[in-house]
Amino acid sequence: MATFNPVCYKSPYEGVGDSAKTQLSTFHLLESVDRYLALSCPNLSHADDFGRELRTFQQVVIVLKEFCPFIETIAPGVCALKLRGPSRYFGGEDNLSELIHNRIATLVNAKITDKRLAIDVASISPVRIGIANGLWASLVAINNPRSTVLRVASIELGNYSGITSVVPTDTTSDFLAELPVSLLPNTNIIGTLHKLGINTIGSFANLTTEDVFSRFGKQVLLLHEMAKGLRSEVPGIRHYQKRNTLPPNIQPAKQQDFWGGSDASKERALGSLHKLESILGPEQIFIARLQGGWAPDDQYRFIPWNLQRTLRGSRGKLSSRPVLADKEKPWPGHFTHPFPSLVLVKPVLVHLRSNTQQAITVTRRSMLSDKPADISINGSQWHKVVNYAGPWTHESQWWSKHPKRQAYIQLTASNGCNCLLVFEHKTWFLNSVYD
Repeated sequence: MATFNPVCYKSPYEGVGDSAKTQLSTFHLLESVDRYLALSCPNLSHADDFGRELRTFQQVVIVLKEFCPFIETIAPGVCALKLRGPSRYFGGEDNLSELIHNRIATLVNAKITDKRLAIDVASISPVRIGIANGLWASLVAINNPRSTVLRVASIELGNYSGITSVVPTDTTSDFLAELPVSLLPNTNIIGTLHKLGINTIGSFANLTTEDVFSRFGKQVLLLHEMAKGLRSEVPGIRHYQKRNTLPPNIQPAKQQDFWGGSDASKERALGSLHKLESILGPEQIFIARLQGGWAPDDQYRFIPWNLQRTLRGSRGKLSSRPVLADKEKPWPGHFTHPFPSLVLVKPVLVHLRSNTQQAITVTRRSMLSDKPADISINGSQWHKVVNYAGPWTHESQWWSKHPKRQAYIQLTASNGCNCLLVFEHKTWFLNSVYD
């Protein structure tokens, strides 16, 4: 039986419209930017052929896990953690950063050398820590740029040296505004910005959304949000080596872990998702949530699992659930039970023909041009149509220049396929499948 997995990997830009208003969707604009602590060991920033530096940096990650179980690997020699929980538990950001420095200094001063693993903890020093709202801002703070906002403290303990650069809460946009645009992670636009006389991140952030979108497109629109302090990061700033397979200690999260089940199951699922987030980056793991809608593919929405609790309601208050179409409102003529067991994200091309080998279409009077006799899905062999119902027509976005007109039929084929087909732009597509 086909199943619909509520956890999937999906690009956050798939299906995004072409207007600037659409680009600034609810969860893009109203993302709650977490406060991050980023840590860098410059001497361990090169992935050597023998993996010596990576194994040495692993000792630093092990130390950090004493303070927070969820460590995000950003690049060789660079990692980060979200501050909210650890900061509260260890008495504030300053105390936490000092404790981290002291603990790593103990490791370095112990002068442990493991010849079997080929590690030398002395190479861990110096250690830089950056604290700011958002991952990217904390990574920028690591390098201790000249800024009137940045608060810097250094520490020397034996053979260990460290530095902590803190961007005070609610001053991230002021901190970034002073910096040159050359620090932006998207190097493709830096030359253009200089030609336009935009030399600081603050000048870039002051551009209107419409101007940024019309000149650069939707990818740079996200960068613009980050420059304004409204976004933690953009895709591409994590320079880890992407893996084709997941580590063996990451177990697949099951549906019951999100909709109920034991606390232990929930903890395992959340732990797996945190590990996936550290590997794949934010907004790459989506959970399906039901909402109101007319057709099956309208009645769900993919929500980034780590953003659903940060979405804000219409009055600006934090909401525990994302903004979805109201299921309680009337949806005249919408599809009800039985629901399909599988709804396709990308519809598959279908050919329908009559007994006279003529292609089946939908007329202006919302009727089939002939009785369906055979069906071919995605260019496969033809199968007889055993039974069908419909069509049901639906028109949406009727107020726009390009209204969306669709017609649906339910169909059973001789190969046992029970499916829902949609006719759009004079073409049939497989929309969903029933058990």
